[in-house]
Amino acid sequence: MKKAAYGFGGFVVLLVAAALIVPSLVNWNSYKAEIAAEAQKATGRTLEIAGDLELGILPTPHVRVSDVRFANVSGSTAPHMATLKEFRASVKLLPLLTGSVEVASVELIEPVIELEKRADGSGNWEVSPPVKAGAGSGTKEAGPSESGKSDPQAFSLDRLRIEQGTVVYRDAAAGTVQRLENLEADLLAGSLQGPFTVKGGVRMMGVSLTIEGRVGRFAEKSAVPFDIAFGTPQTLTRINLKGNVTDIETEPVLSATLDGRGDNLGALVGALSAQQAPAILGQRFSIAALIKGSVDHVNVNDIGISLGQSKIEGDVKVRLDGPVQVDASLRSKTVNVDEWLTVAAKPSAP
Repeated sequence: MKKAAYGFGGFVVLLVAAALIVPSLVNWNSYKAEIAAEAQKATGRTLEIAGDLELGILPTPHVRVSDVRFANVSGSTAPHMATLKEFRASVKLLPLLTGSVEVASVELIEPVIELEKRADGSGNWEVSPPVKAGAGSGTKEAGPSESGKSDPQAFSLDRLRIEQGTVVYRDAAAGTVQRLENLEADLLAGSLQGPFTVKGGVRMMGVSLTIEGRVGRFAEKSAVPFDIAFGTPQTLTRINLKGNVTDIETEPVLSATLDGRGDNLGALVGALSAQQAPAILGQRFSIAALIKGSVDHVNVNDIGISLGQSKIEGDVKVRLDGPVQVDASLRSKTVNVDEWLTVAAKPSAP
């Protein structure tokens, strides 16, 4: 019995030693060309791994890739649609033995994403495999069988960390460029279908924003709930959007309540517009509304805005299925003129 125990113990030691030593002996960089070829086959674009590719098994299966570049579509402004200084990921070992994928962590270090909508309305994010010779003859390639489909619930993500990310959106028709910079985020996913939680921050239009929220599970023919809060620390503003999205796979419809408040509306407007705001806005404010919208219209009803001791109510309708049309009906039952005159006499908010 002792010999069997010693033998089993020795076998385990050998396995551990092999798991530690063998990965270090393999030149994983030799697989970069094969990975690039598979990416080309799947997307029709070039994937370049200019840095090192490293894999290991213990203490958990993990991978690290540095200096990754994914090519943009021809004619785009930027040469690459995505670049990444470093990618790190690790998965839990024991769940793999039961067919589940439990990702312990994924880290994206300094990712840069370039999104571009061209003049013809197409986007560089539209990725498709290259057309093979002889395609279009009516024959259909064999795909995975229904029984071979993976279970989205057999996947979980403990933590996705984004450090110093940048997202650029270019609209050729409108001639605009929008940038999200200093993106820092932590995201957790219960499965590929959710629920998801996120917490982080980003700099947009020169303003630092915080975001914290939760999105419910995506299920067929079910509403997807969400609860998201945005904040601007420098203006002490916090805005919460809570509701759900229905028919998300066909004609999504959003229904939500908006609730926000802050210490100085002028400071917020000035920060977002990069212009000096009217002094009259330099007061405490709050806003509440019911929002319902789809891809072609947005209705904002039961609007309640307070600025100091003054209150404004009303509704706003926006049509998006052609030239943007805005129909606003706003009214005020309470306007504190003395307060407005006093504030107007003060210096404008920066």
